[in-house]
Amino acid sequence: ELSSVYEVMEKCRARQKLLILDICNLFVNIPAGIAHFDIPESALAEYASRAAAAKSPGERFHLLLPCDAGQRSHVSRALGGSGFCHFLGDALAGRLPARPGCDGARLGKVFLSELVATIGPRIDRWVYENNVERQYPVLRSPPSAGQFVLSVPGRNPPPDPSAESSARSLEEASDLPKQI
Repeated sequence: ELSSVYEVMEKCRARQKLLILDICNLFVNIPAGIAHFDIPESALAEYASRAAAAKSPGERFHLLLPCDAGQRSHVSRALGGSGFCHFLGDALAGRLPARPGCDGARLGKVFLSELVATIGPRIDRWVYENNVERQYPVLRSPPSAGQFVLSVPGRNPPPDPSAESSARSLEEASDLPKQI
């Protein structure tokens, strides 16, 4: 149940928290007689009520959904999952050009506040061209949340200490006299 996920997020002690939910597909279980047609609406309503009831800023978190109320998250075998996850991954890896005026792109970073502006039009266009429907991601953030850096594409990963020691061992071995 979604409320238990929200509770875990509220209890988390991290300074900046982001919950990404790509669960917004039409849910129908005919034998059980269950149908849930607007998961985004329920998720957004519960988020709003919990945000209003939060007693401290530490209980608040960012929520990123693949679509707005009345929409659903579209999937494709060609993309290997949802269009939302496909374009989100491309944006975080720096493979999507940012929208003009995005500070993050100028600084070589991906800011959460600018993410929807970068991926939203691409997702919406892909869904419209393939399914003749609309889908635009939704971001809800706590008031005065500040900048949230999601990734720094192209940044070199920290060196692996075991790789350094292996390289040193190879260098030392090359200094040894060669035996014939």
